[in-house]
Amino acid sequence: MIIRRILGQTDEAPTSPEWELFDLVKDPAEMSNVYGLHNYESITQTLKEQLKALQLQYRDEGLEYPEMPNVQADYFWTSEHE
Repeated sequence: MIIRRILGQTDEAPTSPEWELFDLVKDPAEMSNVYGLHNYESITQTLKEQLKALQLQYRDEGLEYPEMPNVQADYFWTSEHE
């Protein structure tokens, strides 16, 4: 996120949410995001399925964040972003 200071005010430029996935065996310092790389498609899909299952199990509907359904639909669960 870019933070600009104009006349003493802080203005945060909006950024799109994004997934992060790190291979802790090959990259223990978490310097290289491997999300979206072909070699990690299977684990990415598995982790997303586990996340959905946990959200259902714990009834995590995100009601305290009313913008979350739109964010999830736009960025997290669409095939274009997976």
